[in-house]
Amino acid sequence: MASPDRSSPERRLKTALELFHGGRFADSAPLGEALREEGLHDIRLHALLGELHLLQNRLETAREHLETALRAESDSVPGSVRLRALLADCHRRAHRPEAAAALYRALGRTALAAKLQAAQAGEYRLHPPAAERGSERTPEIALPWIGESPVPVIEARLSGPQQSLSVRLAIDTGVGETLLDPAVAGPAGVTTFGDEGIHFPAGPAGRVQHGLLRHLSLGTLDIGNVPVQVYDTRSSLARLLPFPVDGVIGCGLLSQLPTTLDYGKRQLQLGGRAVTDGSPLYLAANQYPLLEGRLNDRINTLLFLDTGLSGTGLALPLSTAGAADVDVLVDAEGVGFGIQNRLSALPFVCDSVAAAGARRQRIGGMLLRQFRLERQFGFRIGGLLGDGFIGNGRLRLDFGTMQVAVDAGG
Repeated sequence: MASPDRSSPERRLKTALELFHGGRFADSAPLGEALREEGLHDIRLHALLGELHLLQNRLETAREHLETALRAESDSVPGSVRLRALLADCHRRAHRPEAAAALYRALGRTALAAKLQAAQAGEYRLHPPAAERGSERTPEIALPWIGESPVPVIEARLSGPQQSLSVRLAIDTGVGETLLDPAVAGPAGVTTFGDEGIHFPAGPAGRVQHGLLRHLSLGTLDIGNVPVQVYDTRSSLARLLPFPVDGVIGCGLLSQLPTTLDYGKRQLQLGGRAVTDGSPLYLAANQYPLLEGRLNDRINTLLFLDTGLSGTGLALPLSTAGAADVDVLVDAEGVGFGIQNRLSALPFVCDSVAAAGARRQRIGGMLLRQFRLERQFGFRIGGLLGDGFIGNGRLRLDFGTMQVAVDAGG
């Protein structure tokens, strides 16, 4: 006989929440949507659905659920701060700068709020313009990588009111807004609005200056009103690259149109056909691209796609490494590099990694002594997926269709 609790809305809501907290979005969402269709009105359900839709860039539906949850919340409830932060991110992605700025200001992020207020014409003004989300194709450009470094670096041009200069910019999906070194931000006329703390996924904390760049050119693509963060990239990337790097392009800009990182051809492709044959892609905190992975055919876990984690395929905390039963090489030392951080840790080998439609065998990785992202957003992230997983293949990202694919090298 079936247990009466099994069909209880409260029990099913708790199950949906537990799945979400475990990073199992694809399992949590159907349960939540079924409860909504049955007419359940619960703050927790609206908050859950709001965040799930935001993670998938379904912005109007996310806004409706988050606002419904907030109307029922009290400022004295701790969750209200989190809901306001999610709603602020939602407004920003939906190009509602005034609404986003008001919420960020109330949350104490005054520098970010001032930057949004200054970009009233909109962030990331593309010319030629990108196609509407869901369109099959946008204008396409291909930019070759500089030098022989495994880290993608391209040439770009910054323009301000009085000066234009050529720069070298790395590409890193682990970064949000574009980072610019002070040595080029000043001459390019970047307007700054104050500083804010920043934390790198597997490294130390630092501070950035929030800024707005008037004009960025990538080949034939011109981008106006580019939100940037001024940070010392030249010194922080000095051990990773054989030449100075003036900045880093992250997912803030890459999310504006379909993107391909082709490690075989050594080129960045922007625009082109929408990705419709990939796996689910999620975006947390307007910065962190997430995807589902399966390790050693033992566990499914959410992974942060961080191509800036150079020189390794995986980085896992002990909790994930133990559950996946990876082979730790106790007599060796592994070294990886990221922004402002040289990672030294025990290396391991994962016999099988499946993610983004690709499967790789015997992938090298590193055990993380600290992994602050694991529970930071209210759901579990099981580790980082680095450029070693892509190998000589192609990484295709599309934040319009919210799909990601890794193709074999040709």
